[in-house]
Amino acid sequence: MIRALFFATVEPHVASAAGAIAAARIGGPQMLISPAYAQAAGGGAGFDIMSLLPLVLIFVVFYFLLIRPQQKKAKEHREMLSKIRRKDKIVTNGGLMGTVSKVGEGDDILKVEIAEGVVVEVRRGMVAEVVSRSEPVND
Repeated sequence: MIRALFFATVEPHVASAAGAIAAARIGGPQMLISPAYAQAAGGGAGFDIMSLLPLVLIFVVFYFLLIRPQQKKAKEHREMLSKIRRKDKIVTNGGLMGTVSKVGEGDDILKVEIAEGVVVEVRRGMVAEVVSRSEPVND
């Protein structure tokens, strides 16, 4: 730095070369990297509805391919559970197969006979499917 000041007073063309070397040594502004300036975004700074279009399309596809069929299947399962009667053959979520021996009207518990003389209690929601329906039993 002192050399650059000395050469600036003696010879100007040597001073600029010496200043560049001194600046390069200390990482000054005359390095070979040019400064980059941020450019303003072209096209406006407002809200663009077209940028939301892909997101909306993805949601619509998910709704019709995943959500709606799952809701339909759940509704059918609820209807099937509400129509369980005595003498229906059912399969539980655990894989037990049996015949419904007692159904309470407002009760959530079914009594299912899985073998002759073996009756277990099963929650209505744990019935996976009704294998065969019986005729209505009038008691």
